[in-house]
Amino acid sequence: MPYVKINTKYVEFATVIYLDANNGNDSTGTGTESNPYKTLSSTTIGKVTVHGTCMVLKAGTYNTAAIALGAYNLTIVGEGKDTVIVSSSTVSKTTGTTLTIYNLVWKYGARFITSTNVALTAYNVVFESTGSEGYILYANSRDHDFYNCLIIRAAATLAIFIG
Repeated sequence: MPYVKINTKYVEFATVIYLDANNGNDSTGTGTESNPYKTLSSTTIGKVTVHGTCMVLKAGTYNTAAIALGAYNLTIVGEGKDTVIVSSSTVSKTTGTTLTIYNLVWKYGARFITSTNVALTAYNVVFESTGSEGYILYANSRDHDFYNCLIIRAAATLAIFIG
């Protein structure tokens, strides 16, 4: 099983998929470190076929429309919260799964997680709402953990539903 360095330690995953917004290629890429995909899209998310998958995002900006992060427990690791930006209108995850995010900025429109019963853990993540609603964990009922995270809301109110 492959390992990914996260901050100062190595973590083992069932499989690892690499993305590089600047040098990757969705047509010819294979998701390896030397031949990464380019976009965080339904095509690359479709490559996540087992629980315990890690997606490593190299420096760059990943623009995507509404994104569904699939039916498997997933970890997304950014190369650095100052160098990796994911921008999407909404983010959803299948009921009963987990999503763990490290070291990036995630800009989103209306809602970050719209599915119920999704566990979110975030380390060194900036969540920036650019939309009118700005929910994080909308209609959710699982435990969530935020470590060294910043939540920025574009409008006058901020809604965080936890628990």
